[in-house]
Amino acid sequence: MQKTKLISIGEDTGLEVDVLNGQPGIYSARFAGEKATYAQNVQKLLNLLKGIKDTKRTARFKCICALSFPEQYQIETQLFEGICSGRIIKELRGNSGFGYDPIFVPNGYNQTFAELSSEIKNQISHRAQAIKKVKSYLGHMHVNE
Repeated sequence: MQKTKLISIGEDTGLEVDVLNGQPGIYSARFAGEKATYAQNVQKLLNLLKGIKDTKRTARFKCICALSFPEQYQIETQLFEGICSGRIIKELRGNSGFGYDPIFVPNGYNQTFAELSSEIKNQISHRAQAIKKVKSYLGHMHVNE
């Protein structure tokens, strides 16, 4: 950002499973190893959850967006969190999305993220919530250049 002199945004997302003490968390993308595929990560998670009752399979996607500013703005990096709570099902369902989407059912829905339309997912997802907060923050800024 100092090189571009532009406002920059970055995000990272993780899946936290309660019965696994928040795993895979920040290791979600490499849960089954550094070069693991989405399918391998999902399979490892499902294997760890074998025998766990449906009521104990609660989880959440958590997204953190970081908004950074060049020096001339004199504004600290701002962090914005979005959370989408739900549960992990026992089998893959749906063809949309990626990663853990085929096994994650958000609260209030019977479909997985991979089955929901992109319109609905883009309204309720962890990323959507975090980005709404970023947009709100930027909308309330008064910066003199």
